[in-house]
Amino acid sequence: MICKYKIYADAAADIPVELRDRYGIEVLPIPVTMGERTIQSGVEVTNDEFYAMMDAYDGIPVTSQITPYVFEELFQKELAAGTQDLILLLINSKGSATYFNAVSTRERFYQENEGAQEKLHIHLFDGGSYSGGYGYAAILAAQKAADSLAKTANDQADLIIREAKAKAAEIIREANAEIAKLESKYAEMKQQVESYTMRVSAIIKSQLDIL
Repeated sequence: MICKYKIYADAAADIPVELRDRYGIEVLPIPVTMGERTIQSGVEVTNDEFYAMMDAYDGIPVTSQITPYVFEELFQKELAAGTQDLILLLINSKGSATYFNAVSTRERFYQENEGAQEKLHIHLFDGGSYSGGYGYAAILAAQKAADSLAKTANDQADLIIREAKAKAAEIIREANAEIAKLESKYAEMKQQVESYTMRVSAIIKSQLDIL
């Protein structure tokens, strides 16, 4: 059975869009406020657009942690989707409360949702760094998972083919056995018919001789 998994990293991991798409890495946006405007980095704008906005902004952008509410919504969504393993790589816990929010939300989520811990395994990793430092780890994890699934799929395909061949051979053996039985029955019936024919012929001949 193929294990269903999802890999998430927050926007601070700076994983290029093409690699996200290639390996199916999902991104959790980090709110960034510039003056009166708040954007969801990693989702609403690209990295290039974000840096251009920073250059044009006179003040200092303010980032916010990913809230427990966001993690609760994520866990509920993946549980409903049937995901079996949820992997999250998050920004350095020494510089953000994001990781601790995820940990506390996971504990509460399991307490409030009976049976969820058996259905959805939530793996939380403290990135221990910023930007590509843990973004690269997310990419490697996704590559390994993709390779593992591909191997599993190939193994399953081989197993299905082997089972199909074995079943076909079994059907052929059974069919040959039935044919052999029919041939034997046919030979027996043919012999009986020939015997009856000979007896009838003998009776007819004897009657003719009498006449």
